[in-house]
Amino acid sequence: MSELFSVKGKNVLITGCPRSGTHYIATVLRKLGLDVGHECIRHDGVVDCRATFGWYDNYEFEHVFHQVRNPLVVISSLSVQGNLLGAFVPPKILEFIAKEKKIESYRNLTARQANMHLWLYSTEMAEEMAEWTYRIESISSAFVKICDILGIEYNDETIKIMKSVPPDLTTFVNFQGYGPISFDILQRSDEELAEKVKDRAISLGYKLTANKNGFF
Repeated sequence: MSELFSVKGKNVLITGCPRSGTHYIATVLRKLGLDVGHECIRHDGVVDCRATFGWYDNYEFEHVFHQVRNPLVVISSLSVQGNLLGAFVPPKILEFIAKEKKIESYRNLTARQANMHLWLYSTEMAEEMAEWTYRIESISSAFVKICDILGIEYNDETIKIMKSVPPDLTTFVNFQGYGPISFDILQRSDEELAEKVKDRAISLGYKLTANKNGFF
C-alpha cells in the first residue's frame, strides 16, 4: 500500500451496474493508497459490478457503496450493433436476471430490453446491499464523503489525484451501434419497461429533461 495516506484495515466493496465507472473509482482509490482490486478482491476490498449477482456473498465488508450512473449513458454503453445483447454482459448474468424477474428467457428480449432489465436489477440489488448510494456524475461532492468514511485525508493533493484520472476511463457511449439512447427511444422499445427505468432514475436523484428525452 502506498505511504501517501495512512489507511489501514479498511474493507470496502463498491458495486453497481456494469458500465457505471467502476474501473474509474477503483483507479482513483488505488492512487490514493487503498489496495482495492477492480473485479478481484485485494487487501482493502474490491470494486466490482458483479457483486450484485452474488460474486462476494462469502465475504463480509466493513463498508458497501453503490455507484450509479445515468441509465441512458449506461444503456448506450452496453449496446452493440443490430439486435444483439450487450457485449459486456455475459449470458449467465442475463440468465440470472431472467430467472429473478421471472422472464421466460433473456433470448426473447431485444438488446435494449435486456439492458434496461440489467440496469434496473443491478441498481435495485446494489442499493439494497449498500449503506450509501451516490451518482458518479456528482463524484466531486460524493468524494468528500468517500474519503471521510474510508479514512482518507481530503485535501488539495487528494483532489489533484482524483482529477488526474479521466472519469470516462472505460465507460463510453457506443455511437457505432445505436448511438446515444434517449428516453423516447427506450419508450419505443418497451414503454412499460422504460417507465420503470424513468421511475427508478428519478428515485436515484435524476431528473427528466424538459423535452423528456434524457436525464440529468
